[in-house]
Amino acid sequence: MEKPPKSIALVANTSWNLVHFRTSLAEQLREKGYRVLAIAPPGPYSKRLLSEPFSRYYPWTRLKAHGRNIFREWQAAWELRRLYQILRP
Repeated sequence: MEKPPKSIALVANTSWNLVHFRTSLAEQLREKGYRVLAIAPPGPYSKRLLSEPFSRYYPWTRLKAHGRNIFREWQAAWELRRLYQILRP
């Protein structure tokens, strides 16, 4: 019986960062048999995270790229923790 592929989550504060700086890493990880999960706030580049080399895209809705509100930052950290619990990368 074949084992399911291991998952790796690539996380960034904008979808633009993942598209421009982590696409080649995602390609290399997929070639090695990993399932590559993209986690970033929704934005103009989010649609690009829905296709290869990324396996799935999960919006990080509570994070604001330039946030300065400590309460919202805490909520964003809690949301990321919850995503990790669900996805188990």
